[in-house]
Amino acid sequence: MKLFVIVLLCSVAACVYGENCTVNAECINDHFTCGVNYHKICEHKHEVGVTTGGGLCTCAVNNIACTDKDVCVAAPELSSCPMDRRHCYDGKCICTRREFN
Repeated sequence: MKLFVIVLLCSVAACVYGENCTVNAECINDHFTCGVNYHKICEHKHEVGVTTGGGLCTCAVNNIACTDKDVCVAAPELSSCPMDRRHCYDGKCICTRREFN
């Protein structure tokens, strides 16, 4: 359990040091890694859509499919992510790096 928490915290912390992107493939580099059971995605603002260089790389949980935020809010895999940062993006739960006003 301690290992899981450490991996999760490292994954969330890695999001802070992520990069701008357009597509998921651009989220691959040496300083940005996701933990076990996570994969990299390029998150864009919902209201703007996909724009060149307008996304932020973050980690998504592999084993949780979602259609709305409620699934992600209840996900124990995101226990280190603040409730207001848990979102469903492209069918996967994420701890968003985006600011929501």
